[in-house]
Amino acid sequence: MSSLANLTSRPQVRALMCGNRFVYEIKVPNGYQETNYQFMRWLVDDFNSTYGRGERVQ
Repeated sequence: MSSLANLTSRPQVRALMCGNRFVYEIKVPNGYQETNYQFMRWLVDDFNSTYGRGERVQ
């Protein structure tokens, strides 16, 4: 898994299992804020189009 911590233009995100569903969160200055699947999908698609799918980010 690639670390996004070294990509300053990208927010840190996480997905947690709560019961039988995923909860997606984005890091904000005072913690984490819940977001939705559509935003996470856009973020991942944008990342993949910029850095290439399957390539390692250092």
